[in-house]
Amino acid sequence: MKKAALIFTMSLLLAACFSQWQPGDAVITLRLGGHAGRAAGFLPAPDEEILNSLVYKVQLSGPSGEQTRNFQEGARTVQITVVPGSWDITLWAYLDEKLYAEGAVKGFNVKAGQSNTVVIDMFPPACTCGEGGDCECAERGVECDCEACALVTEVLEFYPFYDYSDYDVIIAYGVRKKNEVELIGPVYIPPSYNNLPVTEIGEGAFRDCYNLSGITIPAGVTTIGRYAFAGCTGIAEISIPATVRHIGSGAFDRWSDEGRQQKIFIAGHANYDETVAAGWAADWQAGIKTDDTIIYLGDKPPPDTSDFEFMPINSNGDPVTDSIMAVAYSVRKKDGVELSGELIIPASFYGKPVTSINEKAFKDCTGITGTTLPASVTSIGSEAFSGCTSIEEITIPATVTEIGEGAFYNWTADQTINVPFDEDSNHPSEWDTFWSGGNAKIVYIVK
Repeated sequence: MKKAALIFTMSLLLAACFSQWQPGDAVITLRLGGHAGRAAGFLPAPDEEILNSLVYKVQLSGPSGEQTRNFQEGARTVQITVVPGSWDITLWAYLDEKLYAEGAVKGFNVKAGQSNTVVIDMFPPACTCGEGGDCECAERGVECDCEACALVTEVLEFYPFYDYSDYDVIIAYGVRKKNEVELIGPVYIPPSYNNLPVTEIGEGAFRDCYNLSGITIPAGVTTIGRYAFAGCTGIAEISIPATVRHIGSGAFDRWSDEGRQQKIFIAGHANYDETVAAGWAADWQAGIKTDDTIIYLGDKPPPDTSDFEFMPINSNGDPVTDSIMAVAYSVRKKDGVELSGELIIPASFYGKPVTSINEKAFKDCTGITGTTLPASVTSIGSEAFSGCTSIEEITIPATVTEIGEGAFYNWTADQTINVPFDEDSNHPSEWDTFWSGGNAKIVYIVK
């Protein structure tokens, strides 16, 4: 049986099943199986023979302690009752009694009485890429199909670091894009190569890769070279792991240029002083255009996306049946969710940009008092914010080229829509003639 190097997607749908639980409990419904995909290209979906042969083990750790469940071969839907709260969920898949894939999600907020979704990406365990696309999973005794590593080594090159006391001994590798390759879409950097850690992203490694839409920097990387991501204006956001101890000058030069807002999330540091003290170049921020591009996470968890549903779309904005075929996502609130306060829409989801606000995405969400649309958004569907009567002001990014009919229908004259043009006639022709609903106050801002 072929063991494809794949990523499983597991959707956990949390639904209220009042006849089966105690008051205040929640039922986690796990739908198992899915598609193949990874950041440096895509692989074929696993066939039914593989999916029907997998045995699953789930471990949950949360408010009521820890519990472990095993599920039989070929299981597709299972249910676990838990108390509401923050849960860490780890999933393992076994094939022929060998670990085949694993994944985890930390701090998932389980709410009683409403539906939520969380996605766990399942990766081949302990695999390390090697020369010519060879790979090993010997650490766990798991056999690997090396197609994934072959795709990585087609676009990336790895250069060695030697032991100073013995220049015949390689101790680690750095990585950069191959000169002849044009990168399109997201890229996955493996944590190891030839069984040795990848510790550096080289000087100018991805410089001016305009079509690079996302990149995964693995924990273990300690150095990001000068101008490593300079001019990578297509990346909506990037996360720097806490293992990074040095960033060179201008590593993100020209980010948030041309009116597009990009984000740099920094783990393990609460402010600029901490990064300089850690050995980051004092001018690593040189060339960044806006003050709010850099977000210091400290020990904070990533943004909560549990109230949203993300639909995979292709380059034309049309829905696709499987996220393996997606180049971006459209977003809307989940059914049954009551939103309130400031609405924070993420710029990306699992490494791909959020480019569309779905039609009727937040219709009649009267509890929302404000929202910021990320610069990754290019279209707003019809009636997307219709009836959101508590939002005082919204600003449409200059990246938005299409707005559907009545996107802001039933807004009142006390609500303001800021438009990034100097007058009505200058907005894109793809904006519907009745996009604003006719009642809101429109303020035109020079683009």
